[in-house]
Formats: sequence, C-alpha cells, structure tokens
Amino acid sequence: MEDNERSRRRFLRASGLLGAAGLAGCTGVLEETTATPPDVGEASDVEPLVPTESPTPTASPTPEETATETASPTPEPPSEPTPPEPDFVVAADGSGDYDTVEKAKRVARAGAVIELKDGSYTWPLDQSESDLTVAKPLEFVGAGRDSTTLTVDSDPTEISSQEALTFWDLTLESAGDRYFYVDAPVTANYVRYRVPTRGWRGNLTVYGSFRAYESQIDLPDSTVSVRGLNLTSCAVDTSVYFEGGISATDCGFAGPVRLSDAGGRIHDCSLDAGVTLVDTDSSNLTITNSVLHPDGDGYAVRMENGPGRWGPTVLNSTVRGRIGETEDGTSGCRLLEGNVFRADDIDADYFVDGRGASFIYRNAFRGADIRIDEATVAVDADWSELGNYYPTYDNADEDGDGVIDLPRPIPGEGKVTDRYSLVNPDLSEYPPTDADLVMRLFIRNRDSAFFESDIREETGVDSAALDEILPRLEELGAARSDGDYWGVDPGYLD
Repeated sequence: MEDNERSRRRFLRASGLLGAAGLAGCTGVLEETTATPPDVGEASDVEPLVPTESPTPTASPTPEETATETASPTPEPPSEPTPPEPDFVVAADGSGDYDTVEKAKRVARAGAVIELKDGSYTWPLDQSESDLTVAKPLEFVGAGRDSTTLTVDSDPTEISSQEALTFWDLTLESAGDRYFYVDAPVTANYVRYRVPTRGWRGNLTVYGSFRAYESQIDLPDSTVSVRGLNLTSCAVDTSVYFEGGISATDCGFAGPVRLSDAGGRIHDCSLDAGVTLVDTDSSNLTITNSVLHPDGDGYAVRMENGPGRWGPTVLNSTVRGRIGETEDGTSGCRLLEGNVFRADDIDADYFVDGRGASFIYRNAFRGADIRIDEATVAVDADWSELGNYYPTYDNADEDGDGVIDLPRPIPGEGKVTDRYSLVNPDLSEYPPTDADLVMRLFIRNRDSAFFESDIREETGVDSAALDEILPRLEELGAARSDGDYWGVDPGYLD
C-alpha cells in the first residue's frame, strides 16, 4: 500500500464503519439480547421484511478470565431477592406456631409463607389428598441451607403440582427417588436444591419453569427438564439436561450441559464440560463472556443433531475446546466472534474441522488452527475488514494497520480464504466496529427485520453512524432494506 493511501482501519473509522470509542460504542445490549423477533418466513423465499420490537436487556458482570481479552461492558448487577415475612413459623423444638410442616400446611392459605427454623423437616405429600399432590402454592423460608433441611416425600414417587412453589435459604431434598412433576414455576433462592424437577407433559409439550438465585443445584443423576430455566449466580454440580429456553448468568456448570429446543443466553458462566445441543430444529442460543472447557471428547460446543445451518452464537468468550457440527456436517454454530480459542486442554490440530459455524471472524486461535470443508463458511467480514488470528500464519504488515497484507488460505476442502487475517492475538487491538454490531444483530436474527430505532437500541450505534453504515452494508450485499426497516440479505447467507 502506498504511503499516501489510507489504511483499512483509518478508512473504516473515517467512513463511520468503525466506532471511534471501540467497545465504548456498544452498550452491552446486543450481547444480552434473549428475545427472538417475529418470524418472517424462510430466508430463501426473500419475503418482505417485518419489523420487530426490541427486547429488554438483562444486566450481568464480566468474567475474570475473559476480561482482558474479550470483555463486553459490565452493566450494573441485578438486585438481590429478599425473602418475604412469614405467615407461620415451624420449629422442631416447639418454639414456633407449629412443630411440623404438615400441621402448618393444613391451615395455610394459598400463597402462604412458612418459615422453618433450624432443623430437619419432612413435607409429606399424599396423592389421595387431591388430583394433584401439591394442591396450593406455598413458600418455604429456612434459616440457611446449612441449618434447615426440608425433605419432600410422597406416595407415589411423582410429586405433581400445578401450583407455584418457592424455597428460600434451605436444603431441599427428596426421599428416595421422589421428583417434582410441575406445570408451574419453581423458584429456589439461596437453596441447596436436590429434587429432580420435570415439566408437565401434555400433547408432547413441556411446561413449568425453574428459577434460582445463588443456589447450589445438586441433582443426583437426574435432570431439570422444563420450558424455561433462569439461573443467576448458581453452581450446578452435576450433569444436567435442560429442555426449553435457558437464561444463565454468572453460573458454574461442573458437568456436561445438554440442551434441547434451546433458545436464550448463557452469559458470564463457566462450563467445565462443554455444551451439547440435541434434538433441535433451530437454536437462538447465545453464549457470551463465558469460559467453555471441553467435554470428554474435546468439544466445547457441538450439535448431536439439528439445528440445520443455524445453531448457537458464541461471542466474547474463552473457548478451550473444539467446535463440532453434526455428523453429516450440515449443522454448525451461527456465529463465532470475538473469542479466544486456547488448546491447553485438548490434543488437536484444529479447533474447527469441517463446518464449525456459518460466520467465523475476530477470533484468536492460539495453539491450534481451523480447517474448513464448506465453501459457504465466511472467515472474514467485508463490513469491517477483519478476519482471525492464526498461530501458524506469519506474514508482513507493511502498512501497520494490524491486518496481514496477504490473504491467508484456510486448510480444507472449502478452499476459503481469510483476506484480513490479524497480526496480533490480543483482540483488544481489534474492537468490534459499529458495522460489526449491526451485522451481529442481523446474523443472530436472520429471519427478522428492525426499524432503525430498534437497531440503535439493540447495538448502541447512533443515528449518524447508522446513516453511513446501513447503505454501505446494502452496497456490500450484506443487508437490505424494505421501507423503513432493515435485515440481513438472504443471498449473503448462502
């Protein structure tokens, strides 16, 4: 490049495609989005774009391991839940209103709060009481999970409920192989939770939901299988299977996480044995600011079957294992962006070997390479002129713009090329451009469209920058407009 010619990065900044403040140009809203905008049909049909409302973000902190390499802005943490005042007090030593849970339950109205003092208590449930074992919503408040133990017991083993159950500050156990079978929300705050919980099945639909805050979920060889799962600051100590939408923030998963019909987000979490998607037609799952360790086969993320071409998105995370697609190679992640891949925990030549994802850019591959067998996989981004860092590619950057001057051929049958491979593995040198934030939104919501006001709210990119970015994306063939709203150009995805 001649001395008087502007570098790629200077051009992008001057044209409004690069946010002048780098990460400060992003409000963190995009990383936290969990809602899926309305469907407008298959992309190949090129149906008219349909506008969508913007979901409300959820605040969460940034993990320590990814902070220096891939951090997103850290919003204010959510307020801590506080247990309600009790209606009755149960004390095993006789100092309360009742000395057993059974006595308090008999007089308690629907929605009553029952406080349990120090000690161990049994909650006997008899199916003969009614059609359902749990006949009314109740809340139990203990003296601490190391001080109060509540054991649920029933005949038969299924504890059926269509009523909301809430537990605070106690250890909840089941007698023998008893389990909850629910069609209502279950909430566990500051709880050691040891009761298998399953959603009510009717017409093959799983109902019920599970919400927990600062709880230890220790399920003995069992599952939480519900329509909605919402965890904040929890430790999940066993292998679990989640069916339905998931929201997990600041959590640790000690065993394999298996997800079916997965949507939602995993943010600021540590996954010690990877994530596997099973029986999924499509996945709007997003994993951000997390640390993903490999499973026993070396995979940090993989799909056993489904979800077609469009799987989960992994953003701004540390990935210490491989990315695996389905056995036939047709299903992979939707987007891999802003991640640091490390080979410390695996013995492999490639983090991606096959398809991996539809879009792979702004990643640093450290200790292993990638191999692509499908020509439609994009390993760089036209809109920001950024690719990936590769450990085995060392070439010149004479203009000093942080991008290697010569394109980098990617190993594999796909014969794809990274035109903008990165000089430096430190991704803080390559903050996402404003155009990256816009295209990230479009790619993650490929069947949806957004008013410009929605794009501003989702990405934090201001109107002046969008006036430059959107026409440029349309010129590149990456985005298209239909009246007053915008979405990804279906032809760009093929």
